[in-house]
Formats: sequence, C-alpha cells, structure tokens
Amino acid sequence: MLVTKNIDYKVKRQTSRHWRNLLAATASEISSQGSKEELRSMMVRIGYRFASQTNMPDAETLDDYEKFMCTVWADMDWGWVELRDSGDTLHITHHSSTNGRLSNGAFNEASEDWVSSFLEGVYQQWMSRMGAGDKLKVKQASETDEFGSIEYCLSA
Repeated sequence: MLVTKNIDYKVKRQTSRHWRNLLAATASEISSQGSKEELRSMMVRIGYRFASQTNMPDAETLDDYEKFMCTVWADMDWGWVELRDSGDTLHITHHSSTNGRLSNGAFNEASEDWVSSFLEGVYQQWMSRMGAGDKLKVKQASETDEFGSIEYCLSA
C-alpha cells in the first residue's frame, strides 16, 4: 500500500485539477523564455501589479498591516504572513503559500527559480504604499520550505 504524505495530499487539492495542465504548460513556456534573473524580474512586476489592485486600509500599526495582508492571503487560500521588526530590518515570513512543493503541483518544477519572486514584488509594493520609500527593498532571505514558508526582509 502506498502511503501519501500530508503535503502531497494537499498539493493535489490546492490546485484545481482543471487548471493543473494549463498552469504547468504556462510555467514551462515562461521558463523557456529568459534567464533566471529575467524571469524573477517579470514575477516581481506581476507581484507589483497584484499588490496595486488591493485596497490597503488606513492602518496605524504593523499589526494592522499584518491583519490586512493575512486577510488577502486567506481569501486566496495562500496561507498567512508574520511581520517582525528587528530594528534595522522588517522580517516578512509568509507561511503556507503556494510556493515550494505546492507550486510544483500547479506549475511544475521548472518554476522553482522564479515563482517566489511574485511574493517579493507583492511585499515590495505593499511596503512602498505603507511609506517605506525607494531606499528600502524587499529581498528574499530564505528558500521556500516544503510547506510553503519563505522569509523576505525589508532593509536598506
């Protein structure tokens, strides 16, 4: 008897089966169209556009912004985010995203080099709209783990 791991079970359900083949074909084509850096740049721009389409609240605290972001991700079933200020760096940890093994279920393994850049772009745009300015940049600070957790940092 073949025992399915919990994450493998979730992969099959996270991506609707009528989208799997289309998304995998799209990711394969995207992956063949440029260098790793060009693809990452494109996904950052897509993240900017996505974030620009969201209505940000007039929040006063970091907790208020975190709640807003978690609401956006919960609506998409894309996990949640934790924001932690360590003085000179804002740590943005996104949990249970569709990155990692979950993105492989939707996009295939060809997307591993560039798909996490989407969230980098989203968080950069949101941070800019929160007042971070042009000098502070969001950068990926960790690899995506098998459960879709990934850390980004906002710093100079």
